[in-house]
Amino acid sequence: MSLRRSNTKKKTIHSFVKTHVDLKNASSDIDYGYHQVFHPGKPDAGEDTFFINAQYRAIAVFDGIGEWRRRGIDARAYPLKLCDTALEAVQDNERDPLEIMSIACNGSKGIDGTSTACVGVFEGNEFKAANLGDSAFVVIRDFSLHLRSKSQQIKFNVPYQMGSTSNIVPWEKADTYKTTIEIGDVIVMGSDGLFDNLFIEDIIKVIKKNWDSSAQKMSKAMGHKAFVKSKNRKIKTPFSEEAKASEYDWPGGGKMDDITLVIARVKSLPPAPDMTRSPSLDL
Repeated sequence: MSLRRSNTKKKTIHSFVKTHVDLKNASSDIDYGYHQVFHPGKPDAGEDTFFINAQYRAIAVFDGIGEWRRRGIDARAYPLKLCDTALEAVQDNERDPLEIMSIACNGSKGIDGTSTACVGVFEGNEFKAANLGDSAFVVIRDFSLHLRSKSQQIKFNVPYQMGSTSNIVPWEKADTYKTTIEIGDVIVMGSDGLFDNLFIEDIIKVIKKNWDSSAQKMSKAMGHKAFVKSKNRKIKTPFSEEAKASEYDWPGGGKMDDITLVIARVKSLPPAPDMTRSPSLDL
């Protein structure tokens, strides 16, 4: 079922993307794309937020915990603040993903809410990341899984989350990752709405099918595939398989949720540093 969106909502989404997707001064070595699909049952935009800053070669996804809505709290406010504060840290040239996440956590106190977080930074020929909760990233190389972040959960379907009622903080609990990148690597970062509905094999199929397209077209195709699967109660999905293994009451199939993803495709590598040294002078 499709929901008609008001003009106000369109402006809100456009404003968010304009503010948090900055592809100016992008280097030619990485092609970026993004896509969001909000839960159709929510009257306004969902709790997922993200940013891409091409100049500083940084990406991030934040997924606010929707249960705050039941308390009359805007569940989007806290992840938005995290996103804003993390982006400010990036623009201040902070290059450590864990430190970026920690700065965001400390800078978002006083706002009710909780959120997961995943932050990634390209540094030379390396990709570094920090992850807290069940947002995630994967590195696909040669159409195979090269690296995947681990889902952190208190129990099934209850992820690690930082925020006003949580004693979980990134500098103690976030997992950190670092890997050397190669030409052709595709980094896919997303909220659980993506990874609950798509197996790694599904993600690779989308990458293969859209290999000759831009990262933006690839992102849109991947987000659409996740959304279609989220509505199907008759198929196996990562969420349905994990629910069964955890003896969680679930009718089967996909899980309707906000879906957010960012893709960064490595097109070339930065030049190696010049290791030649000028001859020393004897004084």
